[in-house]
Parts: sequence; C-alpha cells; structure tokens
Amino acid sequence: MLDEPGVGERPSEELLEQDVPAQEPLRCSTCRAEVGDPEAAFSPDGEPVERVFFNPAGHVMRVLLLGAARNLLGRGARSDEFTWFAGMSWQIVVCSSCKTQLGWHFEALPDVEARSFWALLVQRLEQG
Repeated sequence: MLDEPGVGERPSEELLEQDVPAQEPLRCSTCRAEVGDPEAAFSPDGEPVERVFFNPAGHVMRVLLLGAARNLLGRGARSDEFTWFAGMSWQIVVCSSCKTQLGWHFEALPDVEARSFWALLVQRLEQG
C-alpha cells in the first residue's frame, strides 16, 4: 500500500537529470497540474534530494524531496509511525486537481526544530 512511508533508503537520481530546462515546473503526471519546481529540491540532512525508501509492506517508494510545493492537499491524520525522517511526522498529500496521491508532507514534531518539506513520488511526476 502506498499510504505509509517506511524504513530503509538507497539514493537514486534521475528526475532532475532529464534533458528538460530547469525552469520547467514539476507536474502531476495524471492531470498535469503544477506541483513544484526543480529549484525547490531540498535535503533535510545533506543526502541526495532523490531517494528510495520502503514502506512497511515492502513497497519501494522513489521520492524527490522539495522544500516548497503547491496544489497539494493533505489527506488523513499526521503520523510519526514508520517515518523516514527522525523527529518528523508525515501526512499523505494528493494533487488538488485530480486527487491522485503524489507523496507525503513531513513536518517536525513539537520538540524538534526542523524545516517542513514534501517527498513526492517520482513516478507520479513529470517535468515540463
């Protein structure tokens, strides 16, 4: 199931290396709504901005981390279970136009100082 993030990671890079000008926005691959910009790529820990994680069911999630995003809606309650980032809670995010799940929004727990960010599923994004 895609809903829950999990543990484990392997760096991967590809979406930002496509032969598309950097100024082209990232879009939902289902409806083409703009959801972010490559320039907003963000790493909360100095590791690559594109990574591979696994959810508790063992499904592979290849995500791009963004410090800013748009046209996304949170779905369901926030959780700190199975978080990919220590001290962070997560919430599922969907495209505000077509309601396709595009990833998760991560936010610091109350006793942690950290910047919030989005982890968007690479296979559900396109650029241009």
